[in-house]
Amino acid sequence: LRGRTPKAANSNLEQCTAGVGTLLLEMGMLSRLTGDPRFEEAALCALRLLWSKRSKLDLVGNTLDV
Repeated sequence: LRGRTPKAANSNLEQCTAGVGTLLLEMGMLSRLTGDPRFEEAALCALRLLWSKRSKLDLVGNTLDV
């Protein structure tokens, strides 16, 4: 980091859409281990929101501008 200035915390607003799939796997497992369905329900909500943003060709982009 010598000679470089750190980026601002909000400078990268794009997120990889594959993260939603990972979130679903992790939160689904957490829900099953704890017996609390809220975690998986929240991850499914994120997946449905992402799917609603798909193109007319039913394609989802590689990144999402948040």
